[in-house]
Amino acid sequence: MKRLPSSQLEIMLAIWQFGKAITRKELHKLLEDKNWKITTLNTLLNRLVQNEFLEISHQGKEYVYYPRIMKEDYLSYESKYILSSLYENSMKNFFASMCNARDISTNELSELQQYLEKLKGGDSND
Repeated sequence: MKRLPSSQLEIMLAIWQFGKAITRKELHKLLEDKNWKITTLNTLLNRLVQNEFLEISHQGKEYVYYPRIMKEDYLSYESKYILSSLYENSMKNFFASMCNARDISTNELSELQQYLEKLKGGDSND
């Protein structure tokens, strides 16, 4: 798997959000705030097909695109990449950076603590 440039990632996020196969017209409408020309969208879609992030098929006169990579799989890959390249594979360094970047609420800290306890096997509640 490869990391996606931001414009291709925006397309994939829109497709994952859409939740089913999507035509170029539907995608162009979803991303109309980007003000991309249709040729730009076509180029980006073709790159995603070439890099095996999307599958393409015909449905009548339209091309239909659907993801070959699940969102969760890509996010896991991207998270591992960021953790290793920016934080020396240290979750502690990552969390410290996140906490320094913005205020963390007491509620968020409690949720995080509960999640960590669950990972350690100390709590079976969700």
